[in-house]
Amino acid sequence: MICCEKCFIDIEIKAVIKSLNQLGKCELCGKNNVYIYNTEINNELADMFDDLLNLYTASGDLPPDYPPENVNLLKHELCGRWNIFCIDADLAYRAITGICHEKYQEHPEIFDAPIGIMELNRKDYLEEHSIMKNYEWEDFVEGIKTKNRFHTDYINKEVLFSFCNDIQKNI
Repeated sequence: MICCEKCFIDIEIKAVIKSLNQLGKCELCGKNNVYIYNTEINNELADMFDDLLNLYTASGDLPPDYPPENVNLLKHELCGRWNIFCIDADLAYRAITGICHEKYQEHPEIFDAPIGIMELNRKDYLEEHSIMKNYEWEDFVEGIKTKNRFHTDYINKEVLFSFCNDIQKNI
């Protein structure tokens, strides 16, 4: 299967496809003379998607108390939550199953069945890895308005510091 840089919104993925320097016609979106990625020859994107796909658990393996509103199909997660593709969800499904064909052979339930992110339901995980800990935005706003304006405990300062370091640019 052949997809192209125009099928994606994500700039890192576009850069990988452009770096392959292969021009051709895209099977998914139909555009001509674009940088293409052939899933039968190339495997650079599979490694990038593997880390993302490892976040997900099939709905059959999620705990019974997992919120049903947090369960979705992978194709909708990739187009909605992660904003990776600029093609419709069904074409994104074709692209991801082509790119990650080995993972699809091993774990088709991740691609075909509803999935969820187990850690979104674990308060201890969110406390340690989320900028807002276990709080909602409204909790933070109320806290700085009525409790302590300058020294809030609603933010995980270590995670925020790490995030700021990652996006820092020297000018």
